[in-house]
Amino acid sequence: MTGKTKIEWTDKTDNPIHLTKADGSHGGHWCRKLSAGCSKCYAETIYINPGYFRFASGLKYSGKPPENLQFDTDAVEKWKTAKKPWKRFVCSMTDLFGDWVPYEWQRKVFDEAALAPSQTIQLLTKRPDLAALTTTKWLVDNGVTKMPENIWMGVTIEDQQEATNRLPFVNDISHLFHITWVSYEPALTDVDWTPYDFLDWMVIGGESGSEAREFKLAWAKKALEFCDRNDIPAFMKQMGTNPIGQNGQPKFMGRKGKDMELWPAWAQKREFPYAN
Repeated sequence: MTGKTKIEWTDKTDNPIHLTKADGSHGGHWCRKLSAGCSKCYAETIYINPGYFRFASGLKYSGKPPENLQFDTDAVEKWKTAKKPWKRFVCSMTDLFGDWVPYEWQRKVFDEAALAPSQTIQLLTKRPDLAALTTTKWLVDNGVTKMPENIWMGVTIEDQQEATNRLPFVNDISHLFHITWVSYEPALTDVDWTPYDFLDWMVIGGESGSEAREFKLAWAKKALEFCDRNDIPAFMKQMGTNPIGQNGQPKFMGRKGKDMELWPAWAQKREFPYAN
């Protein structure tokens, strides 16, 4: 299933992994929460409430995977016939590298990406250890040493704990992909980015929603300064619902703090990476 999106760093979202109802219709999505960045998951909020979204499954993002998960091959096979070059955020509503996802589905995403070089396939996971294993298997199966240039492999780093825990695996991934990036969203704590000087891109953003946790502008400024020093393209996505400045909470119009013209000049930065 392909959808329009308001995510500023991509053009389209493709969600080939979804639930199917008894009548064969779309039944929503499912994932399993893993770390602090998952606790206010926007995808769960959308899909748990049938009154909010017509594809709602009513399932929490926890426990055992539902039996009616399936993979929509048409959603990825169409990439190679696309008439325009698009940036595609794949599996925006789940994690392609969850331990419940069969390798055959992951392989299909990689296979079709390789056949569609005009399409930029943006992947994002909180499970870089499993992503590294899956990628290595695909490389061995195909007799190559590096992934296609149009696949950008991203890892969420929401706080210092996950920056430390996920670093070895992000580093492993960086040797397998031409573009390795980090999503510092939702940014929940200050992070020492020093060991991440090998990155090709960073996306930064505060949490949105009625229960959004605070996002200190000092964290964003520190991350942007790190990117500047290391020639890493940076994309400031949003200030979120609860941004905290030096003098308290600044007034950014819109519940997600997306109005760039109201941001400090240093924060108005939206860059993209290019394959080496």
